[in-house]
Amino acid sequence: MEFEEIFTVVDAEVFAKTKRRLKDVERFVLQGASLGQTYDEMAKASAYRYTPSYLKQDIGPKLWKQLSEVLGEDISKTNFQSALVRQAQLLPAAQKRQELAEKLYETEAKGYERNHAPLKLVGETPRSFLAPTYRERSVEGVRLQEEKQLACSLTPTSLEPRKNNRPAKLSLADSRMPWSTTSSLSSFVAGPPITHPRHFFGRERELKRIFNLYKHLPLQNAAVIGPRQSGKTSLLKYLKTITTASPVELRPEQHANWLPIPELYHWVFIDFQDPRLGTREGLLRYLLTCLELPTPASFDLDHFLDVVSCNLRTRTVFLFDEIGIALQRYRELDDCFWDSLRSLASHQVGNLAFILASHEPPKQLAEQSSLHSPFFNSFGYTTQLKPLTQEESRELISSSPLPFPPLDVDWILAQSKCWPVLLQILCRERLIALESSETHDTWKQEGLAHLKPYRYLLEE
Repeated sequence: MEFEEIFTVVDAEVFAKTKRRLKDVERFVLQGASLGQTYDEMAKASAYRYTPSYLKQDIGPKLWKQLSEVLGEDISKTNFQSALVRQAQLLPAAQKRQELAEKLYETEAKGYERNHAPLKLVGETPRSFLAPTYRERSVEGVRLQEEKQLACSLTPTSLEPRKNNRPAKLSLADSRMPWSTTSSLSSFVAGPPITHPRHFFGRERELKRIFNLYKHLPLQNAAVIGPRQSGKTSLLKYLKTITTASPVELRPEQHANWLPIPELYHWVFIDFQDPRLGTREGLLRYLLTCLELPTPASFDLDHFLDVVSCNLRTRTVFLFDEIGIALQRYRELDDCFWDSLRSLASHQVGNLAFILASHEPPKQLAEQSSLHSPFFNSFGYTTQLKPLTQEESRELISSSPLPFPPLDVDWILAQSKCWPVLLQILCRERLIALESSETHDTWKQEGLAHLKPYRYLLEE
């Protein structure tokens, strides 16, 4: 059997027993071992994106141990290929299970688009904490059985971490619908945040500056400021997913190598629009679940600080979206709470940082809410989101499956002033007109009508 056939079957079997897919780096090690490569040779083949010690001392031993447990026989770097062939022959139904899962998910996705109602899928929040929400999932991340089992209610027992089946770290594969091909994705997305990396355009300067804050210790805090619908949430989601995105999920030449070893980082997205994160216990329990740390049945802020201080070992970035809502509405998140987060980061040898997104600078927002914690003075880098550049805007427009006439491209650029959401709206309307073989300019009138709620952007 070819490596791809073996890998597909074994990956399905691993998922069936552990509720997780093999990571890209694990696939990389398996493929290197199938070619008889040493760990040094694998590291060289990855252009040292993965170091030899990381592959040999961390990924390799864990991978062979897990495969041994899943397949029921001793698996090592030298014998895994013959063992996988045997297992593949014994497990002919594994691939069928995967194909069935993909078909069922595609059916649900179509139902969502038709009814505009949330699917019963787990969203940005941990599976064991919040009610499910619709999100895109990656081509590689087909997890039907997992999502059906983990779509849970908000009962106290459901908030406790599972002992034998801990929720996996949220990664790109956890955050997408299993589109069978990238052609299943909408060409243009206007309104909801961008969740699939292929749809994200521009912000190269901001991305470079922010990721540079996290290439070395200590990790540093950053604030993303911009008006409503300027792309703040989309940027946070992109930060969380782009470094671990697979090539099939990206556009040609789309930059993804922002960090040397992205697997060392843990990005936790917190959406303060969700009122369930508006209490201390709710937010702290959510954070512990995301971090895969022990979550006692009853605890307070001191317990949270103790657990994180003693157990947090990975480089971690908390992405606080809509921080203004937290400061204005949630009284339990007071100065003492924010002081504690600042103290926690200060004592974590530089491996914990925060990124805030809001329409005003954090210090100004805090003062408006009568909060005076020094936490809001600790953001040494602030970026103000503005329209995309002409080059970035033209790249977005050119992503259309049907090319736009040059005069239409110039009109779209002029009317949108290069704001991402406005570009998406006008491109969507133009594409619909082209697909319908319309020869008149009605799409322009409809597009301008859709821009009216966003006039404030054009006045910036």
